[in-house]
Amino acid sequence: MFAREFEWDALTRFATDPAGGATLGVVSGRRRQGKTFLLRALCEAAGGFFFGADEATDGESLRRVGAALADRLGAPAPLAFDDWYPVFDALLALGSDRAVPVVI
Repeated sequence: MFAREFEWDALTRFATDPAGGATLGVVSGRRRQGKTFLLRALCEAAGGFFFGADEATDGESLRRVGAALADRLGAPAPLAFDDWYPVFDALLALGSDRAVPVVI
């Protein structure tokens, strides 16, 4: 990373905040400035979960996130979701033992 120390420090402070419970962070900025790169690196460094919600139909996105979660959990087959509510329940459950950054 070049010249991103401030942003990296802010992200790591947020991701390692000792406060209990789920918290929501919003990262915004101009296009093509490295936001996705930083967030992927954060998840990799902290053992988090990253899912790139690219443009797709709901059904396709639910299939993709089910496959990504199954891979993360070591499940033998993709998880099947027909709605986003159980997806968020599963994502929140990732942090049942320790803080886990989840990026969508």
